[in-house]
Amino acid sequence: MIYVAKFVGDRYKDDAASYDQRANSRHKWHRLEDYYKRAYKAICYTGNSCIISIMPLLYKQTLDNLVGFMEKQAYNNVWVERHPHFIWGQYTNPDEAAFEMWVRAQVDAMKMTKAGWTNWSWRIYGDENGFNGWSRRSVLRKAKIKNLIMG
Repeated sequence: MIYVAKFVGDRYKDDAASYDQRANSRHKWHRLEDYYKRAYKAICYTGNSCIISIMPLLYKQTLDNLVGFMEKQAYNNVWVERHPHFIWGQYTNPDEAAFEMWVRAQVDAMKMTKAGWTNWSWRIYGDENGFNGWSRRSVLRKAKIKNLIMG
């Protein structure tokens, strides 16, 4: 994977780009940490100063775990992707009043964040008929839900 990191870094060195490559999350943290440091060196070796996005394993994403890891002055343009999942899973009956209350509570809580928030979903084919809570397209077909999420 270091070869891939170096290849992509070399290829886009003179473009406005960032580099984001995920190592297999089944690795132990010390192996992933070592990979990120080696990839950084390989990319920067050619003079590339692009933004490099890293993502610690989910259980290592607390702020205390990240103190001292790939910080300035030794590392430049390293951005840490930290995204605890606030909404996870799907709801089985989107027409229940309880679902609307649940969506409203989630959105109200996210609006209190100082840094903002975003949502995302997988692309699901075959969701034209019926509701699928994993499909944004399906969820946004419900006018009440769409109004709650989109404001």
